[in-house]
Amino acid sequence: MLKKYIAFTLAEVLLVTSIIAVVAALTLPNTIKSHDDAVLRANARTVMAKLDTVLSQIDMNELMVKTTNTNAARSKAVVDEMAKYLKLSGNCGNLSSTGNNCFPLASITDGTLGGLSSPARNTNCASAILNDGTEFAVCIVNRFPNSNASVLSNNKKLYGFIAADLNGYKNPPNQRARDIYYYVINEDGSLALADASTQQQFESASLQGVKYSF
Repeated sequence: MLKKYIAFTLAEVLLVTSIIAVVAALTLPNTIKSHDDAVLRANARTVMAKLDTVLSQIDMNELMVKTTNTNAARSKAVVDEMAKYLKLSGNCGNLSSTGNNCFPLASITDGTLGGLSSPARNTNCASAILNDGTEFAVCIVNRFPNSNASVLSNNKKLYGFIAADLNGYKNPPNQRARDIYYYVINEDGSLALADASTQQQFESASLQGVKYSF
């Protein structure tokens, strides 16, 4: 007696395969993006810890006292001091309004770094590149945070902030809270990850009379 086998037809197999392919095409990009974002967030914490350790070796108050009376000079002095403790592939100094320096601090539109061909630069900041490719810019906005009025709406006093692009500004996605992060240099010289509100103020507020446009 012949046995009766139950099997899928070729058309059914092709249909199921097509459905699986469509579902994979829809879900894989989001899965990859989520993984990449998680890696970048972890890197953001690692970079903060590294920079914070270096800043703890620097007497910010003494450095501000002995540095000439401009935010540009103070920012450069901080980067130069940090360079003594960090492994850098480049110390770019103050950001030129026209030159091709490390981290341009270009305008962010809807959270995305734009204008990479000729980005706007804040010349009061100074930048450098870590050996792992992270580009960062130090922006001093308050020489004596303990005695001066707060420059933020949440009344937090600070020396300034550090903006970091974890994979270099020429590499995507160049978006805030993905590969671009801001760290507050607190009045005690410690570093802290800026919250969303503070980041927005860094991008749009006039701090100590200096317009910061990223």
